[in-house]
Amino acid sequence: MKRIIRIILVCGFLCGCGPQALYYGMYYGGYAVKGLAAAADIASNISKEKKAEAEEHCRKAQEQARGGQLAMAEESIKKAIDIWPDHNEYRYFLGILCHEMAIKKDAPEYFRKSNEALLSCLKGNEKNSELLNAIAWNYFMLGENTDEGIKHVQKAIELDGRRSYYVGTYGCLVLQKGDYEQAKTLLKEAIDKLKTEGPPKNAATDLYYLALAHHKSGDRQQATACFKEAVELEPASFYRKKIEAEMGQLSLKEEAKK
Repeated sequence: MKRIIRIILVCGFLCGCGPQALYYGMYYGGYAVKGLAAAADIASNISKEKKAEAEEHCRKAQEQARGGQLAMAEESIKKAIDIWPDHNEYRYFLGILCHEMAIKKDAPEYFRKSNEALLSCLKGNEKNSELLNAIAWNYFMLGENTDEGIKHVQKAIELDGRRSYYVGTYGCLVLQKGDYEQAKTLLKEAIDKLKTEGPPKNAATDLYYLALAHHKSGDRQQATACFKEAVELEPASFYRKKIEAEMGQLSLKEEAKK
């Protein structure tokens, strides 16, 4: 299961799933996140004709995304935003779309584009836990502003409780900070929750990162066990390649010190 951003979008067509939330169920049948306040509702300076034109561009973007034409969908939703710039749902859709493109194309710069779009939705939505968690996951994927990511996911947890996706995001961020013991505790909590909430493969991404946490803390046996379980659950995961590379680099460095 892909870790798109732990967010479940309110839509119809499932394009991909993953932990963070974009934990991520990601749908392209619609473009709204639960509870997202749309500043567009008070946009009185846009004519009905222009609003209809923007909606048509958005509809086209959804169709293109459903068909796997992500670059074309990006251009279409940008046209909608150009017409109706304060429409939070359009900008949110762009953020989710860019995240998917980062995964599909293995193009990290799209995580930055994704976060720029999602951060632009925050005004008026500071208490939307799914949006906060999505932003936190993007910070993790970018490998920068980790403290900001932690603040966002802690706020999400404060607002909406210890949801599995949020706890997993938190665990990955503290892993990035180098607190391996706390990371293991949080990731184990997320994995246990995910295994009881739905298909076990939903826990694959957290298992990959739990393997890395064990590896970095020196427990190779547990790292191997977690990695094998993750592979069994989702062998084609985008995160498998990342974790294999990082664990391999760590092993090479350790061998070089001997």
